[in-house]
Formats: sequence, C-alpha cells, structure tokens
Amino acid sequence: MTMTTVPAGAQAETLEALRRRALDLCAARRHDSALLTLRSAIGLQPDSPVLLADLAGILLHAGQPAKAAEAARQALALDPARDMAAYMLALALPAGTEARSLLLELTQGTRARRFAADYPQLASHAQQALAEMPPPSTFTFAPAPAQAAAASTRFSGIGAAKYELSHLNQAANQDVGGPIQDDEALLLYALVRVMRVRRVLEVGGLDGYSARNFLTALGDETAAEVVTIDLNPVPRLAPNHRVLTGDCARIQPEQLGGDPFELVFFDAHVVLPQIALLDRLEAAGLLRPDTVVALHDTNLHPRKTVAAGYPITENGQLEGWVHQDAERKMVNVLHSRGWNSLSLHMPLARGDARLPVRHGLTLMQRFRPLAT
Repeated sequence: MTMTTVPAGAQAETLEALRRRALDLCAARRHDSALLTLRSAIGLQPDSPVLLADLAGILLHAGQPAKAAEAARQALALDPARDMAAYMLALALPAGTEARSLLLELTQGTRARRFAADYPQLASHAQQALAEMPPPSTFTFAPAPAQAAAASTRFSGIGAAKYELSHLNQAANQDVGGPIQDDEALLLYALVRVMRVRRVLEVGGLDGYSARNFLTALGDETAAEVVTIDLNPVPRLAPNHRVLTGDCARIQPEQLGGDPFELVFFDAHVVLPQIALLDRLEAAGLLRPDTVVALHDTNLHPRKTVAAGYPITENGQLEGWVHQDAERKMVNVLHSRGWNSLSLHMPLARGDARLPVRHGLTLMQRFRPLAT
C-alpha cells in the first residue's frame, strides 16, 4: 500500500488548502493519502465539524462505513445543523429508520441551514439516495459486509425497523480484549429497551463501543442521556452523550446532575474508586430503588490472557483464570451490602474456536419485595 507523506511544511498551509488537497486525492481514489492529508488538517483543528464531515465522506469512499458513521456523528455532535455530516451519516448507515429519517430531513429542508456552505446539490443527492432505499417494510439488518455472514447467524430474524444493531460489528468469534463483546452488548441493549431506561452511566469508556450501544438502545427516548467517565479521552458520539475525563474517584454528583441513573455500567477495573462513586451517587439520590448495576469482566478465562491474571482453584482443581479481578471483587462487596446478583457466565468448557472466551457480565439490583 502506497502512502503519501504530508510535507514537513504542510502545517503552515491553510486548513482549506489541506482540505482541498485531501478531497482531490479522494476524487483520484487515493484514499490512504487523502485520509493522511485530512487528518493533518484535523490535527490543527480537531473540533472542526467541516473537517470531520469530510473525514466521514473519505472513509465512506474508502469502504469503511462504520468509521465514516463515527466521524459523521462527531461532526453532528459539534454542529447538529451540519447537513453534509447528516448526509454522510445516512449513507454510512445500513438502510433503516435512522438513515431514512436523516434523508427525509435533508430533502424536506427541515434541517437545511448549511446547504450553501456545504454542497448546493445536497438536497437532490439526498432525494436520489432516498429513492434508492428499500421501503421500510423491507428493511433488514445489514451490518458491514465483512461481518454480514457471521452477524446474520447471531441476529437472525431481528429487523432493523425495530432494532438498530448495525453497530455490533465484531468478528464472529468476538475475541476482543478491551471492549464489551457483541453478545454481551446485545443483552445490555435489550435491558435498556425492556426497562425503557433513560439515563445510563458508564465508568470506563475505552473507544466508545459500549457508549454507542447504549445510545443506540436509547433511541429517541425523551431526555435520554449516556454519561461516560474515563481517565482518558473518549469520543463524544451524540448530542446526548456526555463525557467526563478524569478519575472516577474524584467525580462528584454535582458534575453528573439530572435525574437518577437507571443503569450503571462498571468497566474501569478499580475496586474502591468505583464503589465510592456508587456510594456518592446513592447518597445524592442519583440512583433509583430499581437501578441496575452491570459489571463487566466477571467471568473466568480458560487460560492466562493478561499479565496480572491468576488462577482460581477449588478442591485442587483449576477453575479458570481471572481476567480482571476488580469487578469480581465489587460483586462480592455489593452482595454483602444487600444487592442481589445474577452472573451471566459461559461455562469455560464450552469455549471453542467459534467463541473462545466470554468476559462475563454480572447484573445487580437491590431486592425489593413485590406487593401481592
């Protein structure tokens, strides 16, 4: 693969010159060079919705729809009226209700506040894309092509008209070390939908994979919000996605505000800071009596997969290897405080090439007697 290096003096050029060069390279189908050039411009102005919308377009031309959708969402988070970003998002998404809604807004002019600056023929292009889209009754779940065959077996029969699942695009074996696995994400997606959750707090956001899952599950719920806390920067994926960068041990309830959280997702791999945060939330009235706490990485692995991993034995027999011990310890602490727990763990003996490991989820909720 040939890569074109941006000259050392490129930063002295105007952003517009870099942008135009990137678009010209894209038109010449030199997508790698176009991406490199445009990212140089984004490095100079990372919060530019124009550049992020351009990035979405180039990624789309390069055959990377998932990354294109992410860039478009970042642009819209910075400027919700950026029509070109909305158009690129509609093209990057599989045919479904969200894509159709975006195209309808563009063709009807209900969001047309940036046409002149972006693309004079945008409305007609949106109309053409809308005409080529299958009618709503024929929408089917259509993930990225590379995962289509595998995903169709895992989500057979689920239609995108009701469930938007195209963001769950891991390989079939879901052998990922950092983010939540797709099947686990699907379970949390269902939990959000079943309880009609409106506020989610996640502690430990990584690259935003779980946040996107929660945001997609929330859909257009009124006043719905996902709040992410992480030591490192996490991309803001939507207007109703709030990111707090910092140590969860120092996050105070007044920084979170709003209505109580109905789902709290712990995945930061520290015991005392996460427990202390939960205590502060409860004391401040930011938990409901029926709030669900979900903890990730509570299962054992069949082998040592991280440097800090250690074996668990019972009666002299190896039970498995701890992958992350923090959330496992939290389950025990919360259970001792009166929280019920449901650990959803795949038996290690069932791991095979198709699904080597399952990181494990544990759901917890305070017991409340049901009136009868």
